[in-house]
Amino acid sequence: MARLIRSIMFSPGNLPEIITKVPRAGADVSIICWEDGTPVDAKEEARSLTTAAVQELRGQGWQERLFIRTNHPTSEWFEDDVAAVATGPYDGIVLPKLGSAADVAALHAAALVGMDASRVASLDVILGIESGLGVLNLKEIVGEASNAIGVYFGAEDYATSIGAKRSTSNVEVAYPRALVAMVARSYGLSCFDQGTLDFRDEERFERECAEARSYGYTGKICFHPRQVELTNRLFMPTDAEIEWARRLLSEYEAALAEGHATPAIDGQMIDGPLVKRAEATLALAGD
Repeated sequence: MARLIRSIMFSPGNLPEIITKVPRAGADVSIICWEDGTPVDAKEEARSLTTAAVQELRGQGWQERLFIRTNHPTSEWFEDDVAAVATGPYDGIVLPKLGSAADVAALHAAALVGMDASRVASLDVILGIESGLGVLNLKEIVGEASNAIGVYFGAEDYATSIGAKRSTSNVEVAYPRALVAMVARSYGLSCFDQGTLDFRDEERFERECAEARSYGYTGKICFHPRQVELTNRLFMPTDAEIEWARRLLSEYEAALAEGHATPAIDGQMIDGPLVKRAEATLALAGD
């Protein structure tokens, strides 16, 4: 079973004092952002600042997964970003605001420009879908990324790209939010729900986690350690879900032994899809 990824936490790339605190959050994947999280006039310096801070962490024994969110593949900084990741103490790349398969192909093209292409190819990739165009071309984008391990949906940038008005109900992003999860899971990838900007609003965050799980998301974008803690807990099966899965499988196996393929539990018919769901629940719980 692939390593579970629930929480991905973004931190700015030009502030080493924040980067050195990243391990405390306990995210499944930590992401240093050289794109939106770093001012334009600090992008060049951010690479060296980040690398020095991360090398210090690695030297202290911290070996958890750390990715870099590069600038957009069409930007002037992208090739140097990729080169820095390929030669640095990093595990993967996050490609932001993807609009087409060509944006993903740019990563492979960059690897041919004076750097170790095999090293670039060994890096895991998380794909950022943050625009109407990205949603429209989602299948082609995912299909182009042979080393992708996950996809995230960025609601704020998506809404801006199409002129939508954001709301706490999330009704305006319901379609793309569901589509990102569907395509990602269909390709066997992890998928990460939109971030919640107000990290103090835990009620909204927990509600969005529940919504995300119902869509099929495996985790969520985080901006604060408390969000990481909530995500890591809320994207695991509850005790009640685990107990129900155990009971369902037990009843199903007993029914099969008696020659019944679709038994009923508490008035509910149990068939193949529910059995697979129960098995997935127990696998996620490590049961």
